[in-house]
Amino acid sequence: MIARREALRLLGSAAAAAWVTPPLRGLHNPVAPNFFPAKGNDDSTPPLAPGSPNSPERVALIDAFRKQSEGLEQKYEARTYKSDWTMPYRLFRPDAKGKLPLVIYLSGSGGLGDDNLKQLQFGNTFGTRVWLLPENQKKFPCYVVAPQTDRGWARYDETQESNGKAKVIPALGDGSRMALEVVDALRREFPIDDARN
Repeated sequence: MIARREALRLLGSAAAAAWVTPPLRGLHNPVAPNFFPAKGNDDSTPPLAPGSPNSPERVALIDAFRKQSEGLEQKYEARTYKSDWTMPYRLFRPDAKGKLPLVIYLSGSGGLGDDNLKQLQFGNTFGTRVWLLPENQKKFPCYVVAPQTDRGWARYDETQESNGKAKVIPALGDGSRMALEVVDALRREFPIDDARN
């Protein structure tokens, strides 16, 4: 289990990607069916479908997932959080009762903006929908929050570039700091299991 302090450290040094709580064992993922290892299996390296990134095998898995998860993005409620600035976010509320974990999905660069839609689209489709699949919610009910930023998740030093890219500074970016405020607000509003968020 990952502690909140460790999450802050990881978020602060991440270049911006999806970060969620540790994988739940046995979670079904049709894109990479063995991504979450079975109980007792310590190998956390996900096997990939054979072939190149655009091989027929991989394209078939992606198409099957898109078809299976079609419409799940409609289950997200559009919300905003106001602090120093306004952060749009989407929230999925499970049907299950009691204290449940909260999964936070930080979009890739294709989700940047303030329209409160892009963080669910494009390359973010998989990360935002896999948790909502009925079979996954049945086994592992959880809240899912997908915040959106137009300021990025990481902190960068624009004066130092490497290979044409700004250097990442090990600290939380504006988007990450605000996302953690959203998490705190949701913890006060809903029965979030603090031991599993």
